[in-house]
Amino acid sequence: MEKLMFGIGVAIICMAIVFLVLIGLNYIIKLEKLIFRKSKTKSNQAPLVDEVKAADKGKSYEGNDEIIAVISAAIAAVIGRPYSKIIVRSIKEVGINTPSWALAGRQEQMNERL
Repeated sequence: MEKLMFGIGVAIICMAIVFLVLIGLNYIIKLEKLIFRKSKTKSNQAPLVDEVKAADKGKSYEGNDEIIAVISAAIAAVIGRPYSKIIVRSIKEVGINTPSWALAGRQEQMNERL
């Protein structure tokens, strides 16, 4: 009986140590996220996309003027350039072949970065 109690005591102490180490690692990871997220936003000032230039400046997009305006405004907002310098060259609708769980994961990652 004494050996059983000793074994249970050792097991409880070992589990407590493991949980304390896991909690400590969790805090270290959170601290690294805070440190690297701040440095990433400060150093990442360059725009992701330069300019979108038109291949056909005289081409008419009948019925899609509102869509083009929204896409141009979104691009201008993301790269931080004036709307007048953004010209949409073409718009292509792309089918979604990605599973829904992958789309949800991507959306979660993008939300964490904002």
